[in-house]
Amino acid sequence: MISIKKNFVYNLLLTVSTILFPIVSFPYASRILGPEGIGKVQFVTTFAQYFVLIAAFGIPIYGLREVAKVKDDKHKLSKLFSELLLINLVSTIFILIIYFLIIYLVGFFSNDLLFYLIGAIIIFFSFTSVDWLFSGIEEFRYITLRSLVIKAISVIALFVFVKTREDLLTYLIITIFSISGNNIWNFFHLSNRITFLFKNLNFKRHLPVLLTLFITSMATSIYTVMDTLFLGFLSDDMSVGFYTAAIKLNKIAIPVIVSLGIVLIPKITQSMTLKDGGVTLQELTNRSFSFICLLGVPMSAGLGIYAPEIMLVFSGPEFIDAVPTMRIASPLILLIGFGHLFGLQLLIPSGNEKWYLFATILGMILSVILNIILIRLLKDKGAAAATLLGELVVSFVSYYFVCIKLRIKFDWRLAFKAFLSSLIFVPIAFFLRNFQIDNAFILIIAVIISSFSYFIIQAFLFRENLIRTVFAKYFVKF
Repeated sequence: MISIKKNFVYNLLLTVSTILFPIVSFPYASRILGPEGIGKVQFVTTFAQYFVLIAAFGIPIYGLREVAKVKDDKHKLSKLFSELLLINLVSTIFILIIYFLIIYLVGFFSNDLLFYLIGAIIIFFSFTSVDWLFSGIEEFRYITLRSLVIKAISVIALFVFVKTREDLLTYLIITIFSISGNNIWNFFHLSNRITFLFKNLNFKRHLPVLLTLFITSMATSIYTVMDTLFLGFLSDDMSVGFYTAAIKLNKIAIPVIVSLGIVLIPKITQSMTLKDGGVTLQELTNRSFSFICLLGVPMSAGLGIYAPEIMLVFSGPEFIDAVPTMRIASPLILLIGFGHLFGLQLLIPSGNEKWYLFATILGMILSVILNIILIRLLKDKGAAAATLLGELVVSFVSYYFVCIKLRIKFDWRLAFKAFLSSLIFVPIAFFLRNFQIDNAFILIIAVIISSFSYFIIQAFLFRENLIRTVFAKYFVKF
């Protein structure tokens, strides 16, 4: 059995790259293209990715769960993969036709038609996005190395080819490559792992669950993707640019929070098939929950408190008006982490996807209503508030069903201790801002002092087990 530790290391490397590459690329792109340019490209790619979500038909979630069950039987794995890939291919062709009809027939898209035509590339190659297969068979090494190469090429291309605001189309093409490049690579790598089958395939057996997960994915996308689309339709490119900067900087850290959970999903799925799986499931859940609390709370606090410095350093002075939006959205890291744990790590692997669907539909309804109302009043700040409240509802309702259906217990004292430990960030911020020094220097010093103070408080005042274990192993025993 592939070790959790080894997979976590690979996934952590991928996570670090997911954080570092935007830190390198986004400050450059935002300063060259400005809020309007960033907003335009973000709207085009978001619009295309919404159709990708529809075409996926719930397969990424369902496929990961089912692959984890049959990964040791190559024939069953090949049969499952062939069935799901063909379903995805048919749905992608159908959705692509609808996409073309919309951009040609709706006047809103006529001014930037070329941008939307190029954006169709994202949809066209979406059926080759089979990370659900590689995650299910726990090939995190391949996923990591592939992603690193694509990210590196994209960043190099950005610095070489995007020089002025006239290079907006080039930036769009590079952005699309960073999204679709992984998918194209996947297809060439498949031949080493899968035998494509075209006989004795049974598509119908997947459709009932896929339909449920499809509706769940659509509901989820309303408050994770449609926020940008609502903002684009109801406001302007400038607001989309501000919102993109705020949300992107907030969500940069999300891969860190869910990194352990992604590795644990196949293990959790397997643990539910064991007779004594209850104990194992609780232990796996405890690991993920502790990890989310330990890192999610201080990250959310830090993003909110140091929002002005973060925005100026990573986006530039043109984006300073996005600071309130960033502060509103700062708890998203924690809420998305909890939502991932309760929904994708627990409810879906346990076969309780209908309850996760119920949670996401509630979040969707609230998000749609709030987006329509708040965007007209507050623009990008309203979109951030709507997204935050939508995630809050999904996380809370999913948590309720996890407790009812799986009887899993959570020690919420961990989150409260993390919150108390994070309060030290406030006086640190006030102290550092008294000095007339560069924002980047303030941010670097703030991260170092705040992180050190947080972990010291957790280890010595609250005696947090995970941190004490790390200290004892690498620094000092106590």
